[in-house]
Amino acid sequence: MKHFDDIQDDEIRLITPKGGHKFNVFRRWWFWVVVSICTITIILLIVLHLSRNNSTPEQQYVPTPVSPNIVEDRLPCVILSDTTINDIKLIIYTPQNAKPELRVGIIDTTDQEIVLAFQAADIRADNNRIVGDFVLNGKKMSNGKSKKGCCAIIGGKIYIDNNEDSPLFDEAIEKQGYFFRQYPLVINGDMQENKPKGKSIRHALSEKDGVIMAISSSSQESFHDFAQALSDLGVQQAIYLSGGSSYGFCRTETNSFSWGDYLLWDKYTESVNYIVWKAVNE
Repeated sequence: MKHFDDIQDDEIRLITPKGGHKFNVFRRWWFWVVVSICTITIILLIVLHLSRNNSTPEQQYVPTPVSPNIVEDRLPCVILSDTTINDIKLIIYTPQNAKPELRVGIIDTTDQEIVLAFQAADIRADNNRIVGDFVLNGKKMSNGKSKKGCCAIIGGKIYIDNNEDSPLFDEAIEKQGYFFRQYPLVINGDMQENKPKGKSIRHALSEKDGVIMAISSSSQESFHDFAQALSDLGVQQAIYLSGGSSYGFCRTETNSFSWGDYLLWDKYTESVNYIVWKAVNE
């Protein structure tokens, strides 16, 4: 025991019944294996941490404003076309020389300035109120985010968004614009799934190649099939417009016509609402 003073800094002495035995841990192979594993693990953790911090954040969809379709030397009207996608016949309404706005109350179809009208936000069956956030000329008329898709009309331009907390709601109030919520159908070209099942006549507010249009199914379709058809058509952005028996109106260069049940909505004069394109006469 009197030889304890000869222990070096890098040595460990094991005490046994037969006396001390010097043990140099740095000369053991397993020690260096453990050190190597720990070092590699630490390096990998550091690299992983740095890669997460330096990775490009996921790009969020930023809605782009779409201006009205202005065509020189043409009357304000709707250009009608149709196509068939995935065995679904689609009717395409493209307003020209008309600016969009929202209106509340039964529309006057004798108003020659109206070229196109679709019911926009849905109405609750229990209290006859507008479903979701709704802004009319900067005035907030309804609140709710049960439907993630939304449309804003600000400065005559249409924005289609897919954000529960869209800043366009506050901007529409601030700038005396319009805003409503509906189901999202297509965002950045990708169809969106929605919970409601069943089939019905479907309508959509759509943007394709920088042009705003409304698109309807001529037959009853599910949300899934209708949204997929829009995506396959090449629509970049789309949200739902009230379907089924909802009332609508269209004025072409040669005639005008309507669809849906006009009388069904008579009792909802304080909540029935429309996205309307009004003639621009310049």
